[in-house]
Amino acid sequence: MRKHIKSPFLVLGIIALAAIALVACGTETIVVETVIVEKEVKGDTVVETVIVTEKIEVKIQETVLVPQNIVTEKLVEKVLVATPTPAITEDSGPKSGTIIVGEVNIPAPTYRNSKTPWPASVKIRQWGFADGLMNPQKIDPPKRGEPDFSSSVATGWVVAPDASSITLTLREDIEFHDGWGKLTAHDVAYSMNDIHSEGSTFARRGEFESWVDNWEAIDDKTVKINVRDGKLEEGRVDSWWQILTWENAPSIYSKKVFEEKGAENAHRTMVSTGPWHVTSWTMNEEINAVAVKDHWRAEPRMENLQFVQIAESSTRIAAWKTGGVDITFIPLAFLADALDSVGGSWTVGIAKPRGQHVAFAGNYWIQEPHDPEIVSKEEAFPRAGLDKSLPWVGDPRDEASMEQAKLVRTALALAVDRDTVVNGVLKGFAEQMTAWLFAETSEYFQDRWQIPYDVDRAKELLVEAGYPDGFTMPFIVPPDSSIINPQVGQAVAQMWNDLGIDVELKSTAYAVNRAALVDRSSNTPWLMHDKSFQFPEDRAHGMAVLATRGFCFGIELQTTSDTYLKNKAEGDKEKRIQNNIELEDWLHEWMPFAPVIHQFEVWAVRPEVLEWRPLGDDANTANALETAVKR
Repeated sequence: MRKHIKSPFLVLGIIALAAIALVACGTETIVVETVIVEKEVKGDTVVETVIVTEKIEVKIQETVLVPQNIVTEKLVEKVLVATPTPAITEDSGPKSGTIIVGEVNIPAPTYRNSKTPWPASVKIRQWGFADGLMNPQKIDPPKRGEPDFSSSVATGWVVAPDASSITLTLREDIEFHDGWGKLTAHDVAYSMNDIHSEGSTFARRGEFESWVDNWEAIDDKTVKINVRDGKLEEGRVDSWWQILTWENAPSIYSKKVFEEKGAENAHRTMVSTGPWHVTSWTMNEEINAVAVKDHWRAEPRMENLQFVQIAESSTRIAAWKTGGVDITFIPLAFLADALDSVGGSWTVGIAKPRGQHVAFAGNYWIQEPHDPEIVSKEEAFPRAGLDKSLPWVGDPRDEASMEQAKLVRTALALAVDRDTVVNGVLKGFAEQMTAWLFAETSEYFQDRWQIPYDVDRAKELLVEAGYPDGFTMPFIVPPDSSIINPQVGQAVAQMWNDLGIDVELKSTAYAVNRAALVDRSSNTPWLMHDKSFQFPEDRAHGMAVLATRGFCFGIELQTTSDTYLKNKAEGDKEKRIQNNIELEDWLHEWMPFAPVIHQFEVWAVRPEVLEWRPLGDDANTANALETAVKR
């Protein structure tokens, strides 16, 4: 099929005028007429400037540019972006060669769920080294499908009539790497029960413990989930499977390996069932893997796969430009230049637009545990990180402390110039974020949730709070995650410095900071990603702030948690939305988080890569690399 369209992408300088929302919609042959249309508003007149440069015929991956109203009042029309997607090769079996991925961070090799925190829990599965119980349908990213039983360990399930258990049937032809035998229900039960073991740091432990009692192997091909308290909650009956198709769902490992090698050694034995078998893995350096031929799910199209850690952005970009790596994540501010320098390169959007906000850690306000069987009252409050001497932290036992800290947090939120972050720092590849639950494009968004850039008012609030000369504040901006943008954090830190705050910018790895978040000792504000806009507006939001165990933002909020529990039990969608509107009002008043922007995330692919079909992925992890093939 041939279409005639207009595209500005071959002249990448204009990208600074627009925010790009990447939505892959397949490929087709088109004739691209390179046209730039600028519209400048002068009074009541719109003046158009049109530049035509060339016409070419290419295959495209459809991408939509969403215009932003910016200071210059220039707009760019909604257009299609031409990106080369070469013809698919039909070679049989893995092709000689190596796909090389430039990564921000390579964690330690850990083949055991209880010892795998985020982001390692995401990467080991998404990189193709291990399998979970269920894979989602392969639809164009950033969307994510329902379970695809043709490519999953599980082949189906039955929920007990009284919702007390879920029984899953399993494939019988799956082999573990290195001849460790066939996968059975005993391996599944062992791997899943390990999530709940003493000292487990599994990223989603809290979500599983909220509804799973234990996993039981009925026979070699049947495993049963026994539900906690004897019954699934009404709101979870039709959606419990979602946690097993997430990119950070638990993986399946060999029970035999653990029995023969012992738990402390087995997790370094790189054996699972993924399409790639790891041959060497060095933390903070590189990983080498070989294709598993005739793999039960997806035989890789290349013989070898390599991940190379290149944490520093400019070094990573240079490696990609010179062909040192084939695929890498490039910060938005440098993307246009990088693509322009490598003819025939193309882009892939894996995740939906993701929020970037500051979490004012230390505000642990929940005084009663939500589940006394898991967390005692004494453990729940006060948390180790609750320290009201910190200007941004309020103590719920002290009303004056709460009001003073609220003024400080509000001042910090007002001092963020979001327009500069969007259009100056990120070159238009983002949108302003002033609410936590609702995007500004939502029909439910309220004008009262706007957060203006108002330095004068921010200074007044600091004076009112008792800090006319500011204060010293550490601020963690993790450098080791492709979903947290250090450029955003650095820009916010500079704005706060201009306000009079002595910001101590800390490049603490997320994996290091996470330990303090899990044990509730964290009280250092940090830049956090947010995927609120990826979910329905009536969602039961706030699981991560329940007074339980596992991950949290360094914040526990009674109002947020109460709304989460209320929405889980509410059957009426409009009432759930109204509950979230009221919660948004409360969050805006108390400002436990300072929303900044939500940004678009793009992977750059060199022209030597003929094809790569990743799945939609919330964590923006390079995945489905078995589909990648080079010339």
